[in-house]
Amino acid sequence: MLSGEINAPEVTVTNKNDIPLTVTERNISVSLQARDEKYRLSKLFVSLNGVPLYGKRGMDISGRSSLVYEDTITLGLCQGNNRIDISCMNEKGVESYREQIDVVCEANASKPSLFVASIGVSEYSQKGFNLNYASKDAKDFANMMAIAGKGRYSDIRSMVLTDNDFSQSSLSDLKEFFKEADRDDVVMLFYAGHGVLDNELDYYLSTHSIDFDSPSVNGVNYDDFESVLEATESVHRFCFVDACHSGELDKEDYAPDKMEMKPVGKLVF
Repeated sequence: MLSGEINAPEVTVTNKNDIPLTVTERNISVSLQARDEKYRLSKLFVSLNGVPLYGKRGMDISGRSSLVYEDTITLGLCQGNNRIDISCMNEKGVESYREQIDVVCEANASKPSLFVASIGVSEYSQKGFNLNYASKDAKDFANMMAIAGKGRYSDIRSMVLTDNDFSQSSLSDLKEFFKEADRDDVVMLFYAGHGVLDNELDYYLSTHSIDFDSPSVNGVNYDDFESVLEATESVHRFCFVDACHSGELDKEDYAPDKMEMKPVGKLVF
């Protein structure tokens, strides 16, 4: 996103001196000012204990034509230590230094809840791609967490989707499920099945009806899958993916002139 000219914006927490080091309430108000001398601002980033509260792409503030953005936001805190990092980005893709606030929350503690969404796809409409254990693994994962979490959590809730239960439309159901979690609750997202790269090296998780020749047809884009975790207030988020290509991929390392495509059946690796 960077252009040839580097001009960094700035962000300031204007009420930083008024925020106590220790609080007994679950929320604090943070007043901030972001500014840039030359370019319009595009994004605001706020993270709590390393977890981005507005998603990894941040909050879009590009709708304001001013070079200055001011706002007061209310942040829900975790029990114990809270490290808040705030930064902004301008339209040229340059991010400011991060303003940091540390607050200890001593509100009355209660046992957290555990939310487990477990997905496994063993059976496919293209039967040559069927797997033996993916759907079983999804059920076993949910059961294992229910047993391990007994006594550690006040409540354990699970959503298990196997085979043709999982589709592109399932993402909205997963978001609604995770929306019920509070700040100190724990959420876990598990997937077992095929992971497939398309011709543009974009990553898809397989549904029962995915077209393996064109994964975008009925496949679930990984960024969309991961984004369901942004629906929750929880900052204790875990994502488990048991599928091919499940690591991060830098497309520049796999440009056509640097790699040899090898067909294996109908898929190319």
